[in-house]
Amino acid sequence: ICFSECGYDYECLLGEGCYGSVFKGIHREDRSKKAAIKCIRTYGVENGGTASRFRQQLLDAVKHLFSCGIFHGDLHLENVLVSESSLDLKVIDFGCALAIEDEPFESSDYHGNEIFCPPEIDDQTTFFAEPAYVWCLAAMFDKIMKACETNEWCYILRLCLARDPADRLRLHQM
Repeated sequence: ICFSECGYDYECLLGEGCYGSVFKGIHREDRSKKAAIKCIRTYGVENGGTASRFRQQLLDAVKHLFSCGIFHGDLHLENVLVSESSLDLKVIDFGCALAIEDEPFESSDYHGNEIFCPPEIDDQTTFFAEPAYVWCLAAMFDKIMKACETNEWCYILRLCLARDPADRLRLHQM
């Protein structure tokens, strides 16, 4: 995680381990918010099995949110926690969440991370949850799977990152 990307300023080092360092961070806009931010030494997962497990857990989490009628609204790597002991993932920070029953959403209502922002937010006045989720997941998968790329994986990413939301894979196809 890069502090400039996650919205927090570095306050102090809390500890170090074999996978990286943990820093105390303070939110740039709301100075009352503090967080422990883990900085992993490599931005990709070098073990293909672990990367695939992370990818599947993220996909399952998003499918669950979608089936419950929730659009997270700020899905990116910094809003995913990983248990070091079990390698289980948890999606956090639902401050930008929207009820899917209110679709289509106004693009101006999207307040998520710009790095993982689907292009329709800038290109259109409205957007839908499922293609936005697919874009965000693919952008996250691209970071997670960087060291484990295959031709098949690159093809799937291209289908998920299509600029036109109508051309993207659906969640059940991923």
